[in-house]
Amino acid sequence: MLPWLALPRFAEGKPVVRPAGALPATLGTHILWYDTPAAESNVLREALPVGNGRLGALVGGDPAASFLYLTDASMWLGTGDVVLGGDGQFDYTTGHFGSLVMLAKLYLSIPGHDAAHITDYRRELYLEQGYLRVS
Repeated sequence: MLPWLALPRFAEGKPVVRPAGALPATLGTHILWYDTPAAESNVLREALPVGNGRLGALVGGDPAASFLYLTDASMWLGTGDVVLGGDGQFDYTTGHFGSLVMLAKLYLSIPGHDAAHITDYRRELYLEQGYLRVS
């Protein structure tokens, strides 16, 4: 069975109900923000990560062309009672960690948003909510 077939489906025509307080009016102060775009050639260092522990994405790009590297995985397969070793690290063996599968690369093109026409560029990741915003 393909892994995404087990994910919940949204009923067509019914609104998506978010948990109370999913996006508070005032987001906290735990924010990563950058005033430069993330280059796809350096995706692992510059893109911002979002996800729920299984589905995830690395998001970057410039104002006119964004990219999302969509992934499916469960990176932690170990138990909840694992303790740090004497060197301060977890036991990084294949018994504790899964694999990462690239689902797709998604590209979003926005005409008229060339860098030459943009001022005060900012991309932000709100760590408390996993909320990503580009303005």
